[in-house]
Amino acid sequence: MASESEQEKTMEIEKENESDENLTKIVTATGSGRKVTIKFANRNRFAPSSGLGDSQISSMLELSDDEFEEEQKKLISKPKSQKPAPSPKKRVRRASLPAVQKTPEKTITNSRRSLAASESKIKNKKIEPVESDSGDSDFESESSDSDFEDAPKKKPGKLKQSKAINPGTLLINRREFHPGVAPRDRPVKPAANQLVEAQQRLHVSAVPDCLPCREDEFAEVFGYVEGKLQEGSGGCIYISGVPGTGKTATVKQVMRYMEENRDEYPDFNFYELNGMRLTCPEQIYVEMWRQLTGQKLVHEQAMKKLDQRFATAAPKRVHTIFLVDELDMLCKKKQTVLYNIFEWPSRPQGKVIIIAIANTMDLPERDMDMRVISRLGFNRLHFEPYNQLQLQTIVSSRLEGLSVFQSDELQLVSRKVASLSGDCRRALDICRILAERAEREGRDRVTTEDVLKVHKEMFSSLKFQYIRGCSKLEQFFLRSMVNEFIKTGVEETQLRNIYLRLEEVCASEGAHQPPLLAVYDISARLSSQRLILSEDYRKGLDTKLRLNVGFDDINFALNPRN
Repeated sequence: MASESEQEKTMEIEKENESDENLTKIVTATGSGRKVTIKFANRNRFAPSSGLGDSQISSMLELSDDEFEEEQKKLISKPKSQKPAPSPKKRVRRASLPAVQKTPEKTITNSRRSLAASESKIKNKKIEPVESDSGDSDFESESSDSDFEDAPKKKPGKLKQSKAINPGTLLINRREFHPGVAPRDRPVKPAANQLVEAQQRLHVSAVPDCLPCREDEFAEVFGYVEGKLQEGSGGCIYISGVPGTGKTATVKQVMRYMEENRDEYPDFNFYELNGMRLTCPEQIYVEMWRQLTGQKLVHEQAMKKLDQRFATAAPKRVHTIFLVDELDMLCKKKQTVLYNIFEWPSRPQGKVIIIAIANTMDLPERDMDMRVISRLGFNRLHFEPYNQLQLQTIVSSRLEGLSVFQSDELQLVSRKVASLSGDCRRALDICRILAERAEREGRDRVTTEDVLKVHKEMFSSLKFQYIRGCSKLEQFFLRSMVNEFIKTGVEETQLRNIYLRLEEVCASEGAHQPPLLAVYDISARLSSQRLILSEDYRKGLDTKLRLNVGFDDINFALNPRN
């Protein structure tokens, strides 16, 4: 039995020798210290063509790149007695790195995902860039063309390691951001003097360098959107606040910041919708489908296409973010539109994020059904009106580097505006008018007397005088329109709603409710003086009305202390 086992062992050794007979084995030490065994197949074919022995090949592997090229040139220059064999493909000697196995093109569907997967595998390894010669560049170009055709070309350097996000410190880090605004396509021409430059900076259409006093709101919106993108799910967030508090500007800056740093976040597409630009609430389906695909359909077909799109799972689908501004314009008696808009993000395969903006904080509880409120959720953010210090900071940031205004003048303007509405646009308008007045009078700076004069002129015009001279019922009618706007956030309303608000105002003031015909006459007189805008009164109580002056102007004019 022992002899038979010894014979079987000798036969296995002979087979291994026969299998390795045509292979050349070279054991060499790399720069990192580990030993690598290199085997060259088909020894009878390649060894005679190169004329090298085993010792010569091992010595060439230990040479540097420059010395290796010189040895190759010497071998090429030598005359060959035998028939030249076809040269093998040029390969790069990289003993310190593991061999890379090429993957077929069909398996790589998204270059960004493949790169992210490779980075996650070498997350804890530090890889330094390798300086390659011309041969290396040829080899790398071939592999990049075949494996990563759609991948963007990047500069050589250290691979960027992805860092894990700590949810506990996410909000703290985001609060350190300073939101800004995208620059203009065409730069503004340089001003002749400081007063002219101050007028350009203080104009409402001017693009500032940053959005001060909204860092906390910026961090809240940014954290919500980033969290949904990282989770791969959808959601809704409701943002409210009076006009002029920076709601839309803050959201747009968040999306602009994320688009500029797309490499740090999953892919997404951002679209804007405005309820004031739609002829009817159902038109939002047409606009959403047009922005997604570029096709224009009727709203019934567009709604079906959108519902089918967000109900079907797709592995390659990226997140879709919709900014729906003026959400209150989409509220109707049948709230099917709002229900569909807020129901699509609840589907996990849809990957839809809705950012809804309106002027009133209690719009969902007041005008929405419970089924719509359940889909909207409780992710809400309210933008408070600017106070005196915030308004002063905003104006000072625009006038940075100019000595046109002093701190006392800016503080006075900020106090006047903050006592009315807290609208930063009103503060910018007053400061711009002050700069224009100083330029006309040939002065270099604005004084406190100018602030008082301009403020008195702005709130002592014929419009304010007529409001103060209106009858009690007409003043009650204007106050009712202001209350309706504050309550609903919609500038346009119907006469029947104003009639109900007028009943509340008269009850609070202890006056009698005027009859319906008297209300028609009051509305017609105010419309003739262009204080309100109205449709044809043949529609009766369904006549649409709208204020032609600001609600803060009416409050200031009707305030007895002013």
